[in-house]
Amino acid sequence: MLLHGFFVLNHNLMKQLLFALLICSGTFAQADLINFKGDIANTTADSVMVTSKSGKWHRAFALDAKGHFAGKIQQGANTFNFTVGNEKVVLWLENEFDLTITADAKNFIPTLHFEGPGAKENNFMLRMERDKTSLADKYKTAVTDEGLTNDIATMVDSWAAVLKSKELSDMFNRGMAFKIGYVDKDELADELAEEITKRGLANAKSPGFTFENFKGGTTSLKDFKGKYVYIDVWATWCGPCRKEIPFLQTVQEKYKIKNIAFVSLSIDKIADHDKWKAMVEKDSLGGVQLIADKDWKSEFVKAYGIRSIPRFILIDPNGTIVNADVQRPSEPELQLLLDKLLK
Repeated sequence: MLLHGFFVLNHNLMKQLLFALLICSGTFAQADLINFKGDIANTTADSVMVTSKSGKWHRAFALDAKGHFAGKIQQGANTFNFTVGNEKVVLWLENEFDLTITADAKNFIPTLHFEGPGAKENNFMLRMERDKTSLADKYKTAVTDEGLTNDIATMVDSWAAVLKSKELSDMFNRGMAFKIGYVDKDELADELAEEITKRGLANAKSPGFTFENFKGGTTSLKDFKGKYVYIDVWATWCGPCRKEIPFLQTVQEKYKIKNIAFVSLSIDKIADHDKWKAMVEKDSLGGVQLIADKDWKSEFVKAYGIRSIPRFILIDPNGTIVNADVQRPSEPELQLLLDKLLK
């Protein structure tokens, strides 16, 4: 009986040891997992950044001297922002993917390529962006051309046809089919018009402005000559704008002694002027608080092609546009950019 008990005890102990070894090996395998990697040629960036759409999760992957990065992403099936320097694209990632990304930073979107499990889904989203870019190239400034509506409809139908082939992952297919099924073609036309406007502003001198300052008098863009200027175009009624305020306050505090001015430009209507002043005072909003003279129809707002807010703009000390649609305060990439410019 004692001998039998000894063997039973050892048998149980062996099972426990085996289970522990399996757990350890599984943990090691997860820690050692590399399912997100690639090579970015001709980049001056020292890392690539992956950020959840909500901005609550982010991770940087260091680039070595040859532009190679590698690591693990296990955040479930979802869309993520992928940023290299000033370039940003949307990725679809799933835990089962083993994605390899290659691109040339000097010609990012045209050279961007995906391989491995997950490549089909991401190449499809890349195709959507390239299709929109091609339309913008075709129409240049003629965004009201009669053919644009038909071209947009044809483009959207071609996307839907790919999804009907069922070649992509089920979860991606369902989500993307719903999104494409409800594409607002007028909204897409506005998006193209905005993209065309932003292209024309790249590395150009910024349009100027002179607007009412919350503290009294007026303030002009030329008043900030010699400083970087980060402009937040917002309104009191805009929920997403208000969500950015705590993040903006954090960024303002971090860079308060640096060579940068933070300007918040409200495009509230004249009828809401007092509401704007009350909110700035009540919430102790920092930085330079301005209000546009004609809300959406302000010449500065129209010059930047702004059709949706919040919108963030970065201008250099010489008045040249660094980015007409720069990262939001909630996006970690913004601080990486500012650290580089303000070092």
